[in-house]
Amino acid sequence: MLSREGIYFVDDGEGAPVVLLHGQPGLGQEWSRINSALVDSCRVLTLDRPGYGQTLLPPTGFMGNAEAVVRLLDELNLEKATFVSTSWAGGVLMALGSKFADRCDGLVFLSSPSPLEPLDWSDRLSLTPGLGRVVTYAGFKIVPLLGRSAQARAWMGLTFREIRADEQADLIKVWRGPRPRAAYLVEADAMRHELPGYVDVLPSLTMPTAVVVGERDRLVPAEIGRRLAATMPSAQLHSLDFAGHSIFLDGAHEVADIVLEMHRTIA
Repeated sequence: MLSREGIYFVDDGEGAPVVLLHGQPGLGQEWSRINSALVDSCRVLTLDRPGYGQTLLPPTGFMGNAEAVVRLLDELNLEKATFVSTSWAGGVLMALGSKFADRCDGLVFLSSPSPLEPLDWSDRLSLTPGLGRVVTYAGFKIVPLLGRSAQARAWMGLTFREIRADEQADLIKVWRGPRPRAAYLVEADAMRHELPGYVDVLPSLTMPTAVVVGERDRLVPAEIGRRLAATMPSAQLHSLDFAGHSIFLDGAHEVADIVLEMHRTIA
């Protein structure tokens, strides 16, 4: 369904609210495994972030995403939620924790970037004047082709477990069309200009927090997550030795257990 301002979201289950925020690029439906593992115990909100899928809002940075999510909570009369992010959306959790700490029951970071680290080569390349748009366009053509192969997904460090045909189709679909390319460039700019500003925010994130890393992740190596967790006073580090970057696929049940344990601690 669409919120009043045009955020597309799916609202499943009953209980303590959990908001699942996809990465860059992505769609809410990518969370189907974790949604299925949580829906019997929680109220689960999955959404297409601004710039993606059926959401009508244009792409924006970390704080813009955080503010959009809080407006959705307001519309649904939800005071608080546990927020779970994957990849780029980890910066959205930092924004939520910095400006809307009173709305956060807990934060769960999967394969998150960190303001402690330099910009990686792919983001630097995508932001190169002139060349960046060409490289981004080429990448959005090539990645869907590689995503069809389990061997290629493993080589990229994305996922190492079997995925269903519909999950493979979702991984490919998010890379198609001009809209996700435009969102990618906006979000790459946020990685350069906005993310470093959250370095000083991390020690103030005192709500229950989990940082989950995949030891086989080649896009955001596990060591980045270990350093990130060390800066947040309440953070617990969870390492999945079998998982790649797409922990929402490789480690869905483990992530659901982390969320449920966090809820038991909060209660």
